[in-house]
Amino acid sequence: MGQAIAKDVLVVVDPASTGAMLVLEANARKVPVVCVWSDACGEEMKTHTPPAAKDITFVAVLEEGGLAIEKLAALVKASAVTAAGSPATAVLAGSETGVRLADKLADALRLPGNGGDSSDKRRDKHSQQEAVRAAGARAIKQALCTSLEDVNAFLDTFGDAPVDVILKPTESAGSDGVARCRSRAEA
Repeated sequence: MGQAIAKDVLVVVDPASTGAMLVLEANARKVPVVCVWSDACGEEMKTHTPPAAKDITFVAVLEEGGLAIEKLAALVKASAVTAAGSPATAVLAGSETGVRLADKLADALRLPGNGGDSSDKRRDKHSQQEAVRAAGARAIKQALCTSLEDVNAFLDTFGDAPVDVILKPTESAGSDGVARCRSRAEA
């Protein structure tokens, strides 16, 4: 972030977990922070902050609340100007749940970002691997499974070879919901 400039206003979407540390750093640099909680971030997740970040402060706190992105962007813009005297200059995802909304907000506010049209490549693990494959890089053998039948069909592609696969949800953080299965029965 460098040294704060008086006009800097940071928007952090879902500042839970390590995102709270981003806010703590911004607070230390006297950069005003607008917090936006996405609909994807549950109430329990909002409480996941490191002890060091217990005293973080925001100049405004907003909720997505099912609002259209244009309306939410207008609220963010107004909140930043009202509370900090300047428009937002950057939008960051504070946690995995905030990636999609941060991308859409950056687009709506015409701020630099990754682009809302590519959010899935950063959030959805299946899409991530397919983007790697499409770029010509080595990617894992995978299948997007929504049923036990799908899992069995994928395992059948290994023939009689011993099975050692990783099962994971397409959208999670860290190792949430991830399982290493060393047999068909475990899978």
